[in-house]
Amino acid sequence: MLDGIDAGARAITSEERERLVCLSPWQFVLVRALARRLCAADEAGAPSADEVGVAEFVDVYVARAPEHVRDELMGFFAFLEHGAPLAIGKVRGFSSLSASAQDQVLNALATSRLTLLRGGFAGIKSLVMMGYYKDPRAFAITGYQGPRVGPRGEGAV
Repeated sequence: MLDGIDAGARAITSEERERLVCLSPWQFVLVRALARRLCAADEAGAPSADEVGVAEFVDVYVARAPEHVRDELMGFFAFLEHGAPLAIGKVRGFSSLSASAQDQVLNALATSRLTLLRGGFAGIKSLVMMGYYKDPRAFAITGYQGPRVGPRGEGAV
């Protein structure tokens, strides 16, 4: 079995597996690893990607995306898990790498001379950041104080 798929099957609880809407277990583990690297809390008191539920957000988002978008995301997830680590000489799946090796893979994608890879990375990063910054606990990191109107456009919150 492929490294990332096998690791994903072992690294997810039965409760998490039952709650999955669209992602397979290995994809969920990949997204969780991505979120941990991209949303590493540098500030004291900032919530972790796990506390905010970034991987769970991505699972639901991908399920609701149009089919062609979902297919492209699934393809990039597979590339990120199995192909992208080869760029830094690693034969193990992304989710099985150390944090520093994962950072090297992400940096290689972000700075790739290939527009397609840079764009794929930017899209995945945006998706992960949407999942992180949807949580009010993450607002303070950017200085955002939250919405000024209520849910129905009613005055200041």
